[in-house]
Amino acid sequence: MGNRFKIKFFLAWLNMLIKILLFFLFAAGLLFGKSDFSVVKFQQNNIILNNLPSDSGSTDTTLNKIVKDSYSGMPMLIGNCSGGAFKDTSFNWWWKSEYNFYDIDSSSLKDIENDIKGVDVKIVMGTWCSDSRREVPRFFKILDAVNYPSDKVEIICVDEDKKVRGNELKDLKIELIPTIIFYKDGNELGRIIESPHETLEKDIIKILTAHS
Repeated sequence: MGNRFKIKFFLAWLNMLIKILLFFLFAAGLLFGKSDFSVVKFQQNNIILNNLPSDSGSTDTTLNKIVKDSYSGMPMLIGNCSGGAFKDTSFNWWWKSEYNFYDIDSSSLKDIENDIKGVDVKIVMGTWCSDSRREVPRFFKILDAVNYPSDKVEIICVDEDKKVRGNELKDLKIELIPTIIFYKDGNELGRIIESPHETLEKDIIKILTAHS
């Protein structure tokens, strides 16, 4: 009985220790989310992270460009990107998770599908930003659900100072990210900034129908 009691006590103690450790890891993730607290090992296309170019002073506007974040040392996208950029192993682990687990409000899809025709979308985001990591994959899942052509979405990734080399952000007045901007015939209809006021679906409908 004594040994059995000791084993049960040890297992209970171990279980509590694991829960405490997970709690601190979760808390650290929230606290340091901006600096990409993660145990993921980053390596892409046989380019070791330390050999990635720094963002500082970069003038290269190559599509889907990956640089080393000068703040965290982690890889980040900078400049104009396509949706395919998020297939990179450096970003796909959080993109795929948010995309797969987001539960779309299916009752809103018909309205979005009807109203988004002829509308262009521009997204300013940061791959280091926890809000961007959450909202942008969810937004793309909605677009996919209404068969919106992803090549009509312009994506601009910025650094932690919300800047990018070049003129991509000229006149956009970006203060918080992600910023999702909707245009029709070259005119801005509205934008979702950082996170939706209600839900992504409801905010999209309000923006698309406000000028109809």
